[in-house]
Amino acid sequence: FDARRHAMFDAKIRSSSLTTWGLGGRYDRADTPGDIDFESGILTDRRNAQRWQFTPSVIHRVAERTNFTALYDFTTENLVNEGRNNLHVGRTGVSRQLSPRSSLSGEYIGRLYDDDLLEHHSHAMVMGWTRELRQFTSLTVQAGPRWTSYRGLVPEVAVSLGRDGRTVKAGLDYSHG
Repeated sequence: FDARRHAMFDAKIRSSSLTTWGLGGRYDRADTPGDIDFESGILTDRRNAQRWQFTPSVIHRVAERTNFTALYDFTTENLVNEGRNNLHVGRTGVSRQLSPRSSLSGEYIGRLYDDDLLEHHSHAMVMGWTRELRQFTSLTVQAGPRWTSYRGLVPEVAVSLGRDGRTVKAGLDYSHG
């Protein structure tokens, strides 16, 4: 009966016509850890596992067509009564609307992964381009170098196709880092 529990929330508030604050969170608990290990999806024996995620953010309009964004994402996963894995991700960026249908962006992404045995970090600088293909449909491509403490210099690439209609939101993402 109590094999899985899930809860999530997402809230946004506009403190002014220029600034929007956001707060998101997620909680998952399952007796099959593969249900909440979104990164690998590896199925293991039936053991209790849990995942917490907390994400505050801010978007501020700097100029008529320029936005500043900042986001922090904290995620912790663990098998109950055993070791814990933590992931901290900080993002900050600036985007500029070039035309009514396209924009360019630059973003810094810092990540820190730690568990009971080790700690790794990475830093990436990516440039992005977004194009509205049709009404409510957009394509985003981001790429740049990422330096990691465990592999050195590697590429960071993300491609996203999304549709945001009145009743249905759908998206397809691919990333490699």
